[in-house]
Formats: sequence, C-alpha cells, structure tokens
Amino acid sequence: MHVCVLGAGVVGLATAYALTQAGHQVTVIDRATPGAGTSGGNGAQLSYSYVQPLADPSIWRQLPKLLLAPDSPLKLRLQADAQQWAWGLRFMQACKASTSLQTTTQLLALATTSRAAFDQMMQAEQLACDFAASGKLVIYSDAQAFGAAQKQLVLQQALGSVQTAQTAMECVAIEPALQHYQAHIQGGIYTASECAVDSQKLCDGLVAVLRRLTGRHHLPAGAAAVADSALPAAVHAAAAAAGVELAPALARLGGKVGVYRRMLARFEGELADLPAELQADMAQGDELAAARRLHTLRGVAATLGVNDLAARAAQTEKQLAAGGKAADPRQSMAELGDAISAAARGLRGLLRALLPAPLPAQQTDGDGPAAAAATATGALAGAVSDPAALRSGLKTLSDLLRQSDMAALDTLAGLQRQHPQALGGRLVQLDELVAGLDFVPALARCRELLAELDS
Repeated sequence: MHVCVLGAGVVGLATAYALTQAGHQVTVIDRATPGAGTSGGNGAQLSYSYVQPLADPSIWRQLPKLLLAPDSPLKLRLQADAQQWAWGLRFMQACKASTSLQTTTQLLALATTSRAAFDQMMQAEQLACDFAASGKLVIYSDAQAFGAAQKQLVLQQALGSVQTAQTAMECVAIEPALQHYQAHIQGGIYTASECAVDSQKLCDGLVAVLRRLTGRHHLPAGAAAVADSALPAAVHAAAAAAGVELAPALARLGGKVGVYRRMLARFEGELADLPAELQADMAQGDELAAARRLHTLRGVAATLGVNDLAARAAQTEKQLAAGGKAADPRQSMAELGDAISAAARGLRGLLRALLPAPLPAQQTDGDGPAAAAATATGALAGAVSDPAALRSGLKTLSDLLRQSDMAALDTLAGLQRQHPQALGGRLVQLDELVAGLDFVPALARCRELLAELDS
C-alpha cells in the first residue's frame, strides 16, 4: 500500500518509520522542513507516566478559571454550533471518577506500548538525538494541587506506574537548583524512568533513516534553502559578523524570513534588560529565577542561530545548577552579560540588513502616475490593480485574527507577497502585532485597512 503522511514532525516521521518497517511505500508531505513546526520547539519529554486525562472530576473546580482567565491554557470560542455544544456536554459527562480511571488505564497501556516501540527503534537505528533517562520531577506550590496529584499517583501505582511522592527537602535533593525555592514547595512527584530527547535531532535522524530505507538519498531543496539563497549578500555578511548561523535557523522556521526577522527583533529587544535582570536575581538570592532566564535565553538563541550565546547560557546554567562547585556562577554571569551586550550589537546589524529595501515612489501595483499618487495620499483602492483580491485577503485575515488562528501568520505573509508595493509601510504595524500574537489590536488594524480600501 502507498500511504501519504501529512506532517514531518515527530509523530509524522515516526508513523512513516513504522509503516516503512511494515513494508508499505510511504510519502511524507510537509509545507516546511522536517521538525520546523511544533516538534522543533517542543519540550522533548518522553513522558510515559503523566497520563491523567483532562476529563477528570477535578475539572469542575478549575472550569471557571480555565474559561475566563486571560492566561488560561484553554481557548474555547463558543459559537451557535450544535456540534460544539454536544461535544461540550459529552466532555462534562466524562468528568467522573469511573471514566477517568478507564481512560488512565488505557493511556498507560498505550504509553507502555509507545515506550517499547521507541526503545526498539533506538536500539535498531542508534539515533543521535541526545537521549537521556534523566527522570522527571513535578513540583507543587499549592497544597490542594499536590493532594490531587498524590491521589492520581496512588491510582497509577495500582496500574503499575512507578512514581513516588517527595517532600520539599527531597525535591531539593533531587534538583539542588531548587534550594532557594524550597520554602514555597509543598511537595513533588518524581518519576525516575522518564526520558528526554532533542526533538529536532530526532526528526533529523528519522529523516536520514527513512532516506536510507527508501533509497531516496537526495530530496528536492525545501523552502528554507530557496529563501536562504535568495537573501542579499549583505544579509549573509551581517549574519557572519554577528556570529549567526542563518541557514539552519531559517530551516527551523520553514524558510520564513519575515517570521525570523520578527523573532530576532523581539529577541534583540529583550537582550537589553537581561544582564541587569540576571544580576538582580543573583543579588536577591533567587537562583531559580536566574536559571529560568538562562534556560529561555539558551533555547531562543539556539533557535535563531546565535549559537555562541546559547552555549554560554548553557554553561552558566550548568554552573548555577552545580551551586558553585565547579566555578563561581557570579563570575560566569558577569561574563555572560558582556557576551549578551556584544551579541545584541551584532544582531542590530543583522536586523538592519534584513529590513526590506524602500520602494521607489513610482513602483505600485497599479498603472501609471495616478496609482502612484493614490499610494502617496493613502487611497489604498487606487494603489492596487486588483482591489477585490486585496479585500478578500484582508477579510480572510480578519476572520483568522478574530478566531486567534495561527494561520493568520501565513495569510499575512501571502498578502505581503501579492501586494508589496501598494501596501508598503501600511503592514509594518500589523506585521508586528501578528508576530507578537497580539490578535485583538491586529484585528483592529486589519479593519482599518479594509475601511481605507473601501473609502
């Protein structure tokens, strides 16, 4: 059988591997490069024991906060949709102990099968993905939440899961970096058998294995390669001067130069205050807060190709976790501050090189001087050759923004490609808002553009 797998993330590639092993012909399709989506930015935990279903009796107490809190991880857009309300009622009916027990049992069985399959694949293919059986410690600062976790622990232990409840002192013994946070810890759940991998390296390894198994050693260049080769020489020079490995960074983002530029601009802006914030954390003895900042710095810098800074952050984070046994973390923190300032200067140069060149006044989507004049005076309808197409695109973008749909990023990029001269600087603010996922003000700006188009 010839099977088509949509998506070249961890799940898609693992599925393709299993199908290939079963003798099927497989084609994997992805709009970007392997692992460039969710898998590339994933926490990379192989978490086989944390399977508590969301449909659980405890959800009743959490429901108001989940539905109403602005920072809730649950986003539910209620609509006059009979299927949506029917699903909601079925979900609430499932929030009972008997159903939760049944689901937990099934998920643990699935996790056991998944672990066995992964271990077998690792043994057969020897994938270089930084696999580590590092264990997992989940800490609780709320006594009620810790009590609920202990109840789930007892349930899962009866089903064969090996986990233990830990006191605050025992949590610190497992992870010394928590020492300054110990007073806030009510307890923790520790699972020694949990593992971790680098999910991007896992995807890369699976691609290499699939190429070998299928004999497809040379695949067509993807969007990232096209985007990278199309960049001006000045951008590559600025990247080299800044110590940025641009090509792999773009590959991780599917070749989307605009998305990379927006992420880089935000990162560069955050670097300005970071040395002072780290020094303040250390002065206050809050090493846990400093460790969190270092971990974030390491991850974002590595994603954007600022690898030297990522390595320095990782080294300082390691020294901080060691509690000064290997070296004085404060000295390392001061050196990191100098590295951050130097990196920020280089990134500013790269950002300037990545800015699109200003268009000559006579270049428009329309025909002749009239269209150019319309652009200069702000009459959007007269500046484009196909106002209907632009209106349709903006309306689609409005719908996506109203639904907080991440597809708005791609739709906006498409509008920029289709109407570059006419839209020009009009999209700068909208571009920044969408990149920052500020969808409400972005929607307002989109509606302003529609009103201008219709005026």
